[in-house]
Amino acid sequence: VRKPDAQKFSKLLGKKNFFETTFSIEMLQTLKNFMEAHEYNPQMILVNTPVLSDNLKENVDEISYEIFKDKEEDELRDLIEVAEVLEIDILKEVAIACLGC
Repeated sequence: VRKPDAQKFSKLLGKKNFFETTFSIEMLQTLKNFMEAHEYNPQMILVNTPVLSDNLKENVDEISYEIFKDKEEDELRDLIEVAEVLEIDILKEVAIACLGC
């Protein structure tokens, strides 16, 4: 797919690093689980920024906690990249809070 042609479909496809980014199935599944678990409602997602303690459970909502509690640092960094490319700020904030805990 040529970039100029792709840009006709979505402004995200025109971002400079979109075609250089590889999303794993696991990262996309986590994103899907995250959005579905919150019923596609960003207002259900709570995150303290900056984090208030090193206890993850005190810094994110219960649903986010359950999804992210076992994620490794490299997985969280990959999720931050996914969130940046797809412009999902709340996912980025939650993943950064997880890194901070």
